Amino acid sequence: MIHLDLYEGATLCRVLWQYFHMKDDYGMRLSSLDFGCGRGRCGHLLRTFSAFLCGIDLFTPSLTTAQNTSTYDALIRADLSSSLPFKDRVFDLAVGFEVLEHLSKDDGMTLLSEIERVTRTIIILSTPNIWKQKLDVAEHDRNAFMKHKSIWSVAELKKRGYEVHGIGLKGHKQIDMWALLTWKMPVFSKRLFAWKTLGEHKCTS
Repeated sequence: MIHLDLYEGATLCRVLWQYFHMKDDYGMRLSSLDFGCGRGRCGHLLRTFSAFLCGIDLFTPSLTTAQNTSTYDALIRADLSSSLPFKDRVFDLAVGFEVLEHLSKDDGMTLLSEIERVTRTIIILSTPNIWKQKLDVAEHDRNAFMKHKSIWSVAELKKRGYEVHGIGLKGHKQIDMWALLTWKMPVFSKRLFAWKTLGEHKCTS
């Protein structure tokens, strides 16, 4: 999982604010799952929305670092490519940034099914855009699980019921001037930002 850039963090806040706070459903005090939490770099942001925050990852050194942030109520070591150790519909919110590409396509589909099983309201995720990404054979931070094993498209995520937008433009370091274009036309973006609503309310763009 990556450290959210300013625009992606702001986008996460916008989606959650619109979905929960504006509807006065939960008062932004959610039961949240950070899947593929890594070192917990997004934990502080998720903490602001969460009465209970659980992180799950397979790489033990990353979980140790996340534990040292004192941000999570629970941290669990588990394989994201198999059944998750949770009952059905126990989380209001599940968030996973830059996780899917580290699994094979079949394992990624399994993860999405499991996340959809354990979440009752909304799932938010991001992944590199299919035409921008290259499969990566290198390790990162001595973590073999960080290798890129799959690429994902707008069409694949939409087929599973996700609303998909884009963040950043390929070849450009500055994203502000392209934010509106890639948000509405994610095929041109660096990363895909997607969410799926599972409850009775719908979050709109």
